[in-house]
Amino acid sequence: MRGPMLGLMNGLGEDDRRSMIVSRLIAIAVAVVVVGAFALHATSAHDGAAGVVKERMAVMKEMDKALHVLEDMLAGKRRYNADAASRALRILADGHARIPKLFPRGSHDFPSEAKPTIWTKWDDFTRLADRAATESTELQSAMIVDDRRAVRQHLRRLDSTCRRCHDEYLERDD
Repeated sequence: MRGPMLGLMNGLGEDDRRSMIVSRLIAIAVAVVVVGAFALHATSAHDGAAGVVKERMAVMKEMDKALHVLEDMLAGKRRYNADAASRALRILADGHARIPKLFPRGSHDFPSEAKPTIWTKWDDFTRLADRAATESTELQSAMIVDDRRAVRQHLRRLDSTCRRCHDEYLERDD
């Protein structure tokens, strides 16, 4: 052995050294398995998704990224970039307008995270989608005229609408 372990192992017998090495290898193997299990769980929600379920998962993921781009710019965590902001706003507006079409009746089977209540409370669900689309458009207008107060206001409203919809209609593993 080399490095700091050499000094610790000099006073140990051969069996103790082997035992220490085996223990370290077992600890490393357990850590690899645990990290792998977490990584597998993190990606499993999208594994096996096909058709409209896969499409809506991709749209939602893109909208989440777009929202974070804008939030980071407003918080000063990311330098303002008009092209990136414009792209993020288009993703949000287009995505929210598409939401009702991405949830045809019966598309809640695994791996979908959509609760079946979407279809029993369809009017509320589509009202939230419409509100999110409107806030996205208003946010875009506020950014065009550089009204930072209105930008923050519409971003907060959009975030609140998204959270309400997800709280009500998204199955979570918590």
